[in-house]
Amino acid sequence: MPQQHIDINNHINEKTNIAIWQVENPKAVIHILHGMGEHKARYHHFASFLNQHDIQVYAHDHLGHGDAISEDSPKGHFHDEDGFTKVVGIVEDVQNYIHIQHPDVPVFLLGHSMGSFIAQHYLVDYPCRIKGLILSGSAYTPTPLLRALKFVAGIESLRLGKKGNSSVINLLSFGSYNNNFKPKRTEFDWLSRNESSVDEYIADELCGFICSCSSWQQLASGLLVISRPDSLEKIPSTLPVSIISGDMDPVGNSGKYVKALEQHWRNTGHNDVTLNLIENARHEVLNETDRELHYNAVLQWLENQLKTPA
Repeated sequence: MPQQHIDINNHINEKTNIAIWQVENPKAVIHILHGMGEHKARYHHFASFLNQHDIQVYAHDHLGHGDAISEDSPKGHFHDEDGFTKVVGIVEDVQNYIHIQHPDVPVFLLGHSMGSFIAQHYLVDYPCRIKGLILSGSAYTPTPLLRALKFVAGIESLRLGKKGNSSVINLLSFGSYNNNFKPKRTEFDWLSRNESSVDEYIADELCGFICSCSSWQQLASGLLVISRPDSLEKIPSTLPVSIISGDMDPVGNSGKYVKALEQHWRNTGHNDVTLNLIENARHEVLNETDRELHYNAVLQWLENQLKTPA
């Protein structure tokens, strides 16, 4: 388990629990934003690897996930009102804590899947204080699909309530991700080829749940914002960005939407963009059968950024 947990006050008058994998005199800090239907503790193995290379790791749970499940934010539900905005704001709360603790240490941000969308929205909404950005299992989804998702989620929210769980939305998202993997062993084969990792995910009661209609609607709205060129243009053009994904990841449409994401960043004036599209890997490259190889690729990118002047 993480070496330490600490609670901090956040801007919505609740507590945010941060997991900290500590090292003495870190040369860098990385803040991890997890994906939908999972939680921060799943990054323990990766964080322990980074610790071996003098990198301190922080992670927190998004509203409705892990330790951030509450009466107002039950499992899979951000919040009734402005939930996604609150989720993004809590990233800033944690970033404030990190920068106070490490005023002279380079800070990196890593977002996986939904966390990658939250990370981008965070950088649009708040001043950039990080040394570099890593986007894992991410995508640039065409605007018409996002609008359709927002519309369907809105209709389902009216039908089932904001906290309701829609089988229709689940079928269009998680439920469709296994279609390219046959014969399928489980409903979550799309996550990775690592059977033990998939089995751990399925056995974890804090993973694999269906998110609320309202959360999907809010997420679609957030995705529409970061899909606009004028949004990413607010992020410093000099920010180094590393995109890492599997070419069999259904979230990235088997690489198509991942390449579109790289182009989206380049089209908005960002030239320091690196794409690592991994052959045969699926959604969770950090949990793949050859994950140590991908750990080292991330580490090498981080080391390269540390050699670059601020």
